[in-house]
This record gives sequence, C-alpha cells and structure tokens, in this order.
Amino acid sequence: MQARWRPRRPSGPSSRGLANTLYFANGINSEGDGLFASLAFVPEPASLSLLGLTLAGLTFVRRRKLKSLAIELLRGWRSAGVDL
Repeated sequence: MQARWRPRRPSGPSSRGLANTLYFANGINSEGDGLFASLAFVPEPASLSLLGLTLAGLTFVRRRKLKSLAIELLRGWRSAGVDL
C-alpha cells in the first residue's frame, strides 16, 4: 500500500464503528473502483479454562453417579437382611 492508503484508526467524536475494528479503503483502476473493508479482533477462547471446566463437570457427574449407585447397593443389601 502506498503511504496515503495506510490504515489509520479514526479518533474523536466523529469516528464511527466499533472500537476493536479497523476500517480501511483503497481505490483501484485510477481510483475509479474502490474497496472498503474491515478487520475485527475476535478473542480466542481460553482453551485450558474450557478444558478444566469440562473435566471438572465430568468428574462431578461421575462422582454423583457412583454415590447414587452405592446408596442403591446399600439399600438392596439392607432389604436382603445383610448387616455391614
């Protein structure tokens, strides 16, 4: 890009658009045709945090299932007359 076409961030009260978006324009064909575009910053999700939450959730669900299974077994043994 030539110096006059370098991207700039608008500032001041007259600037429009999102704060994390870069808007730019460029003319081709002796400025008879043009291009207006934007580049937006999209944050990447914290992969390790999502993995940690998933593992914690799976652990919670598994412990809950094991606890309910143990309670059912104890009730079954008690109804059969088995003393522990």
